[in-house]
Amino acid sequence: MTDAFSEDQLQQFAKATRDIQALSEHYDPARPEAPAEFADQSRAIIESVGLDLETYDAIGVETQRSGALWERVQNMIDQPAGA
Repeated sequence: MTDAFSEDQLQQFAKATRDIQALSEHYDPARPEAPAEFADQSRAIIESVGLDLETYDAIGVETQRSGALWERVQNMIDQPAGA
């Protein structure tokens, strides 16, 4: 299944994941509205990089199944394109 995703999709996934990780650093679970806001902002990040939620989730599931894909995506997260 690792061939089911294009290089662009994997780069988009990596960027969205980086941005969501940064967002989570400011997450305050003590606020009652925080979980819904975090979900909405995460969805907006995913869409802003050009992915739909289903594709983002599918890539996430596949990274759990494939160590090689996980490593590849992790490298993209750690070393953004153009950096």
